Amino acid sequence: GDVYKRQVHGDVSNIWLLYNTRKGWGYTTDQLPTTHSIAGDVKHTDAAENIFDGITYAKGAATLKQLLSLIGEERFSQAMKIYFKRFAWDNATLDDLLQCMREVCETSIDISVNPHLDLSLWKQDWLCTPSLNQLLIDWNPQTFAVNPVVTAKQTPVNGKFPVLRYHKMKLALVNSKCEITQVKDVIIQKEQNTTITFEGQADIQAILVNYQDEAYIKVLPDQHTLKFIRQNLSSIPDPLSRMMLWRSIWEMVRDANLSSLEFFEIFRNNVETEQNETIIKDIWDYMQVNYASYIPKEIDEKHKISSSLFTLALKMLQSERGQDESFQIILRKFLIGFARTEENIAFLSQWFNNEVEDLQNIRPGIEDSWEIVATIFRSQQISRDQKETFFRKQSEKDSSEKTTYYRKQCDGIVANETERDTLWNYYLDKNAKDSATVIGYSMRGFNDRTAIVLNKKFNLRYFNDLESVFKDRPSDYAKKFFHYLVPQHDDLEDIIKSFRQLRTKLPESQSTLIKLIDEQIDRIERKSKVYVLAREYDRQH
Repeated sequence: GDVYKRQVHGDVSNIWLLYNTRKGWGYTTDQLPTTHSIAGDVKHTDAAENIFDGITYAKGAATLKQLLSLIGEERFSQAMKIYFKRFAWDNATLDDLLQCMREVCETSIDISVNPHLDLSLWKQDWLCTPSLNQLLIDWNPQTFAVNPVVTAKQTPVNGKFPVLRYHKMKLALVNSKCEITQVKDVIIQKEQNTTITFEGQADIQAILVNYQDEAYIKVLPDQHTLKFIRQNLSSIPDPLSRMMLWRSIWEMVRDANLSSLEFFEIFRNNVETEQNETIIKDIWDYMQVNYASYIPKEIDEKHKISSSLFTLALKMLQSERGQDESFQIILRKFLIGFARTEENIAFLSQWFNNEVEDLQNIRPGIEDSWEIVATIFRSQQISRDQKETFFRKQSEKDSSEKTTYYRKQCDGIVANETERDTLWNYYLDKNAKDSATVIGYSMRGFNDRTAIVLNKKFNLRYFNDLESVFKDRPSDYAKKFFHYLVPQHDDLEDIIKSFRQLRTKLPESQSTLIKLIDEQIDRIERKSKVYVLAREYDRQH
């Protein structure tokens, strides 16, 4: 039971790490062009389906935590007691909740002196206005001992929603030994610049913004803090602070403010010394997306990045910590995921057969084993008969529905040109008897990274068929078709152009497809910008 909990949730001893991981979902969703407010009218069922996302759930939870920080835990608890008692066995609205908050706060707070506690303004800014703010600290470590003043610069993330907000948070100072030497509670004003004065101290190397994670705000690491944490991130004593720093660095990559290759270097310098399993899982997840989405293929081949990550995952598995089962669960996934070369695939096949002496006590789980089989099917050097032998061995060990799923995926991976035509018609067949999940596995195999050349002729068909799929098929199936079959080639401008042409033809009734297209265009545009930065960084280094 404990191993299962740690496999699914990471380190269960620190709920705030798990909360921050979940909060990342809100940050990502809130930066999409399809961002929306937490509170608002829902005009039809499609609209309802499209707003059950990271904003509704993760941002919603984060705004409640920010409200608690603003008014204080004691007042918040008193208001919640009133709320639960008043509306027990009854329906309640957002305004009912805020009224309970007002009843507690108005007796002890003067809003004219503390405008950040005006709950009507808070509701409008936080619940009724889309998007979020970002914060950058401007400071000088060389003069900080005698002039300990910093400027917090707040800007909107999305220019379409230029509102600035009050933010209650803590700032923490870090010295060269990675010790937190001073913590200050602050209110970031509802304006561009907020001046904050600390007690003067020498040897301050970094400032941790939103220390203890009270606020919902995108943090932009300043140049001094970023320079320090490149080599020292895993030495910051507080796990939550480390996790938040990783999130900030990752946001820089997504915004093309930090090269994906620089992220790889920071990752490589810090991941082995990181002790917290939840953080290890999160940063390997970041690295997996960084590799798959933001490192151009020619740079990967030039620097053998996938092999380097495979070797790193293997080294961590073979370390003393690799004897811990929950640690194994995390690293096995990434060892398999970064097996891209024939040499690494051959290693996985030996591990599958329990022929790797150094991994005798570390065995792949059921899901791991199926992923190894799928990886073997990608090999250009292993014969089809040998591939089928691996599949048969695994299906004999596992009689669950996964056998059907991975049969479909593996068949899709190795399908020839004629078989691909048949598969495409299968995906469009409204009378197909297989479930959306089963067909989804087939789509994943069909559109595997190894099939980019084979699938060239299907790129146009994808855009031609999307509208009818969303018109005629259930939403769950249509979304799988959209995501699993999207073209994977690197002519990003061509893909964006095709999406935009389709977007202009769609009626407003296709609201779900329009939303998905807008979000996909945003992802590809980000990828394009990050590619430019990565190639420039590679030329210079």
